[in-house]
Amino acid sequence: MELNFSRIVDVKGFFESVRLLIKSRRGVAGLSIITFFTCMVMASFFVPQHLLQYNANKIWLPPSLEHPLGTDFAGRDILAQIVYGSRSVLSSSFLAAFFIILMGTFIGILSGFKGGSLDAILMFIADTLMTIPTYPLFLIMAANLKASLDIFTLSLILAVTSWAGLARAVRSQVMSIKSREFVEASKVLGLPTLHIIFGEILPMIRPYLIVNFLYSTIYSMNGFVGFFFLGLAALDMSNWGVMLNLAMGRGVLMLARSWAILYFFAPVLMILLLTLGMIFLSSGLETVFNPRLREE
Repeated sequence: MELNFSRIVDVKGFFESVRLLIKSRRGVAGLSIITFFTCMVMASFFVPQHLLQYNANKIWLPPSLEHPLGTDFAGRDILAQIVYGSRSVLSSSFLAAFFIILMGTFIGILSGFKGGSLDAILMFIADTLMTIPTYPLFLIMAANLKASLDIFTLSLILAVTSWAGLARAVRSQVMSIKSREFVEASKVLGLPTLHIIFGEILPMIRPYLIVNFLYSTIYSMNGFVGFFFLGLAALDMSNWGVMLNLAMGRGVLMLARSWAILYFFAPVLMILLLTLGMIFLSSGLETVFNPRLREE
C-alpha cells in the first residue's frame, strides 16, 4: 500500500499545534470557555419548554434549587432562557463570521493576485465601504428586510457590510506572497492558477484567517445581540438580546427585588465570557502560529 506522506505530515502538524495550544495558558482558558458554551448549545436542545412559557405563579422568584437564577416578569426560568438562547447566538455568530471570512478572503485573493484594473475597482469598493459606519449600515439594511428576516439573511447582511477590512489585509499578504520564489516557480512550471492559489498562497495566510474568524465571531455576536436588543426583530426567547431588551423595558435595575437584576446581568456576563473565550483562544493560536510568541 502506498503511503501518503503529505497527509502524515498534516496529521503530525495538527497534533503538534494542539500540543503547543495546550502549553499556552490563555489558549487552554479560551478552549475551556468555548467548550463550556458548546456544551450549553447542546443542552439547549433539551430545555423543557414549560420553563420558557408564561407562568403567573412564578413571577420574579428569587434564585433557588428549582430556578438557579430565578424567574423573570413572566415567570420564565432565567437559566433556561440563557441556555436556550445560546444556540441562536452562537450559530448566527459563527455563520456570519464564516461569510465574512469567505467574502473577505475571496475578494482579497482575487484583488491581490490579479492586480490591475480589477484590483483598483475592488479596493475602491472596499475603501468606500470602510468609510461608512458598518453597524448603522447593517441595521438599516436589516430593518428594510425585516419581513423576510432570518438568521441566514442576517448573517449575509452582516458579511456584506463587514468584509472590506479583511479583504484589504488579505490583498496585502497575497501581493507579498505572490512575488516569492516558490510561487514564481509554480508559474514557470505551468501549474494552474487554482493550484497556485489553493495550494501555495492560501496555506500561507490560513493562520491569519483562523484568528480573524474568532474576532469576526465576536463582532458578529455583538451585532446580532445589539440588533435584537434594539427591538428590530421579533421578540422571542431565542436570543440574549431579547432578554436585554425586555429587562430594560421592565426597568429591572430599578426594581426593589435585588435578584431581578440577574435577568439583565446574566446575558451580559455570558456575552463577556464568550468574548473573553474567543480572545484567549485567538491569543493562544497566535502563539501556535508565530514561533516568536511562544513561551520558553
